[in-house]
Amino acid sequence: MGSLYKLITKTNLKSPAIAFPLIMPLVFILLYSVGIEDGLDSASMDAIVASFLITTLSIQTMNSGLMGFGINFMSIKKSVLLRRIGATKLRKLDVIIAVLLYGLTMWLITFVWIFILIIVFNMSGLFYSLNSKEHILTTGIASFFTLIEWPKLIAALIIMLIVSYSFSLFIVSITHNETTYQAIIMFYFFTASFMGGMIFPGEIPEWMNIVGYLIPHAYAGELFDWTIGEEIPTTKLVFDFIVPIIFTTACMFGAVKLLKFD
Repeated sequence: MGSLYKLITKTNLKSPAIAFPLIMPLVFILLYSVGIEDGLDSASMDAIVASFLITTLSIQTMNSGLMGFGINFMSIKKSVLLRRIGATKLRKLDVIIAVLLYGLTMWLITFVWIFILIIVFNMSGLFYSLNSKEHILTTGIASFFTLIEWPKLIAALIIMLIVSYSFSLFIVSITHNETTYQAIIMFYFFTASFMGGMIFPGEIPEWMNIVGYLIPHAYAGELFDWTIGEEIPTTKLVFDFIVPIIFTTACMFGAVKLLKFD
């Protein structure tokens, strides 16, 4: 398993696709920064930057499972190596764990990268058009961190990870080639991100909330808003935990039944 993990990691580090999980957060943060109004006070700016941070973390955590883990697993599934798995000491579970560890490694790198980007943007004043120096001198370069409730963020990250990785594993189990997998995942990713309102920090239109009821990731995404103090009714909060867990259980059950290596 360890050797396969190293092989997957070395192979992907040589691929240009490795830049995608690093470029994508940068693009999101640049786009978010465009909508900042001039002359906001420090408290308002901290709230906005914290919102940018948790929204980007939410999207990239979903992307880690659907794109990073799933596409790599699909490639491995179709490889010559796994067609000869019976002649090696590797078990199917070893393969799944190796690809999972690679996906989590890339997610962790992206996680740290997002924090670095946010801090650099904050220090350089790119989030502030008028009073950046005064804000940084009086509040510090990462004052928005104090708005994040870290235990809640850890819970939200875990829920988003398990629902994303289990869903991608299920789609891998029912598709026969990378093209089909990517088509399904891209459609779902953009539906969840845009139609479900996950990609938009702050308040979203009511119709996005309605669409979000049909998207398991939207429930997990709402937990990220909860991490920065957004009030969520207890009943709705319970559903935000329960629906992703039920969805994850169903996906894992389906994947165990249907997953086959060629």
